Amino acid sequence: MKKNWHGWLYLLPTLIGLVVMIYGPVLVVFGLGFTNYDVLKPPVWKGLSNYAAVLSDPLFYRVLVNTTYFTFASGILSVVLALALALAVSAKLRGIGFFRTVFFVPASQVATATSKATPSLKVYGVRSLAQVLRVLRRPGGAGPPGGAGGG
Repeated sequence: MKKNWHGWLYLLPTLIGLVVMIYGPVLVVFGLGFTNYDVLKPPVWKGLSNYAAVLSDPLFYRVLVNTTYFTFASGILSVVLALALALAVSAKLRGIGFFRTVFFVPASQVATATSKATPSLKVYGVRSLAQVLRVLRRPGGAGPPGGAGGG
């Protein structure tokens, strides 16, 4: 353990994120499952009665079957579709250049839109993200500095 402390130090942010963002909320929801909770009032302990009510509802089993079916069907379908597209892109066929272009155009559009939108920020005299956030936090709302947007 003493020999690998650098590795644990590098893992620390991820481990903290897992506990705070994943395990913590799961434990809180599990605990709230045993209560009658309203956001405006403190939780009232109900024990297993919430789970008994859910398990005795026939609609619960139908929803469980539908959710399981949808999860597995969509998961398998997305993997098969991704594999088929990967094989199609890497195939050596006539006209594959056109297919690759059509396939990758959506990925390039984000960069194109960003590069086109960034110069328009200079119209408002914006030089940094901090300036954009200052403009958005103004009492009058968003708008160019000193313009009709308030401030």
